[in-house]
Amino acid sequence: MASFARFDFRPLLKDPILIAGLPGVGDIGKIAIDLIADQLHAERFVRTFSDDLPATVYVDEDCCIEAPCFSLWLARLKDADVVFLRGNCQATSIQGQISLAKKAFELVLEHDPSLVISLGGSCIEDSEKSPRLLGAVTEPGMKQLFELYGIDFVPKEPMMGIGGVAGALMALCDAYGVDGLCIVAETSGMFEDNMGAKAIVDALSSLLGVEIDTSCLSEGTNEPPEDEPFQEQDPPYFG
Repeated sequence: MASFARFDFRPLLKDPILIAGLPGVGDIGKIAIDLIADQLHAERFVRTFSDDLPATVYVDEDCCIEAPCFSLWLARLKDADVVFLRGNCQATSIQGQISLAKKAFELVLEHDPSLVISLGGSCIEDSEKSPRLLGAVTEPGMKQLFELYGIDFVPKEPMMGIGGVAGALMALCDAYGVDGLCIVAETSGMFEDNMGAKAIVDALSSLLGVEIDTSCLSEGTNEPPEDEPFQEQDPPYFG
């Protein structure tokens, strides 16, 4: 299995927070992370290409080819460097998901990350109500802190576990002794779930101490507003 990283630039990171959101159940993680990264004007610094990714290229709005890849984007906030793991697809195999998660994790690990957050969705039958945010952490003592952001920690939930890159990253955090938090929003999983994505964006914006305009999610579109400024607040997490 071959993979390689192509750098746009090599940043020096200080205690970075890694946040991962890829296509998946309801596309919740991808919708949420794309909105936050775009509004924070994150800058891409590396792409990872692999034969674990689909043998398909995508065509963008300018009719240009976009190869399947995982990419890391950097936004520098007042109190933290935030690195976003984004992608236009998942790996085609379980082994590929683990391999690509490890590649992204190692690129940030050398900078001593303070926290890794993975995002996703959890399927439920009744998705008419406002979605719950379910959380899982690498250390029990972390739960009380993240409950402040509306994340519920329910024993044995999500019932189906945490799969894909989101789960692989949490396993790597546990193995390497890095604090890890997984947030999943309940969803039917039958469509792109803007409501679930909005719930995650609201929680993360409070955690990071920034304001994110989620009106595009309320209006049923996943397109973020262009060139919207963001305002930093003083988040309890960094206090």
